[in-house]
Amino acid sequence: MTNKYTLFSIIENLKLEENTIFQFCDWFITNDRQIINKTIPHIEALVFLAGSISYNTLCNKTIAFKIYESKNEISPNNILHQQSANLNGFLLLIWLITDNSVFSSIQVSQNINTFDIATNHRDTFISNSKGLYEPLLLDKRLISEIDGYNLLEKYHTLSFLSDDNSDEISQNGLYKSDIENRFVRYNRIQRSFLLLNIARATSFLPMKIGFYINTLECLLLKSDTELNFRLQLYSANFIGENENNKQEIMNTIKAGYNVRSKFFHGEGLSADKIKDLQELSQKIDDIVRKTIIKAASISEKINDNKKMEEFFKSILFS
Repeated sequence: MTNKYTLFSIIENLKLEENTIFQFCDWFITNDRQIINKTIPHIEALVFLAGSISYNTLCNKTIAFKIYESKNEISPNNILHQQSANLNGFLLLIWLITDNSVFSSIQVSQNINTFDIATNHRDTFISNSKGLYEPLLLDKRLISEIDGYNLLEKYHTLSFLSDDNSDEISQNGLYKSDIENRFVRYNRIQRSFLLLNIARATSFLPMKIGFYINTLECLLLKSDTELNFRLQLYSANFIGENENNKQEIMNTIKAGYNVRSKFFHGEGLSADKIKDLQELSQKIDDIVRKTIIKAASISEKINDNKKMEEFFKSILFS
C-alpha cells in the first residue's frame, strides 16, 4: 500500500509578491491563500490537531509544500524530519545568490487518506550577515535567478545533508548526531558548508565572524602554520579582481582573524563596536560567498589535497 502525504513548512523571513507560487527543487513555495486551502485537506482539523499553528499564521505566511509518496513502512515523523532537513538545505542555497535570514520553522505532514498528522519544530534560527532576522523579498527577478541556478546540482556538490545512503536516512530519520557521525565522510567543500551553516545559525557577531573564517580555512588551507597570513594571501589571489581588491580582501581577513582571536581567547568586546562588527561581518560574508561559488566550480581540485596545493602554487606564482 502506498502512503501519500502532504508535507508543508512555514518559511520565516521570506516575503513574496502577492499570490505568488513557484517550484523550488522538489517543493513549491507560495503565499497564495487559495492554493494553500486546496493543498491541505481539512485545514481546520489540521490546525486544531497541530496545536501550535494558528489558521492565520498558516495562511498569511509563506509556506513550502510537496506531495510525498512512500511504499515502505516508514514513520511519518522520520519522513517529516528528513524532508524538513532537506528543505532547510535547499533554503540555505539561496545564500549563494543573496544574503538572507530565511529558514523553515514549523513543518507538518498530513496523511491524505487518514488525515493523521505529524509535526516538527526546528530550533535552528538563521540570521543574515549582520546578525539580524530581516525579511527577504523574493521578487520575480530573484525567483528567475534561482530557477536558472540549478540548485539540485549545487545541493549535491555543497550540502552536508546529501548522502548516498538515502534509504538508510529515510528509515531512521536525519538527526544532528547522524551529521556528526558522517562528518568523516564529508569532502572539503561539504565540511565548509557545514561550518557556514553554523556561522549563519548564530546572531552573535564575534562567533559568526569566527565561523566565517573557519569556513575559509576549511576551503583554502592545508597548512597548519602562518594561518592568518596564508588565508589572507590565498583568499585575495583566489577571488581578487585587481590589486586594490586583493588588498581589501587581505585587510578584511586580517580584521576577521583579530575578532576571532579576541573572542575565542576570552577578551571582551564593547557594545559600541557592534556597527563595526556588522560591517566587517557583511564583508567577510561576501568573501565567503565568492570563495564557495568558485571552489564548487573546481571541486575536483579543492577536494584533493595534492591538487589543491598545486593549484594555489600556480596562482600565487603566476
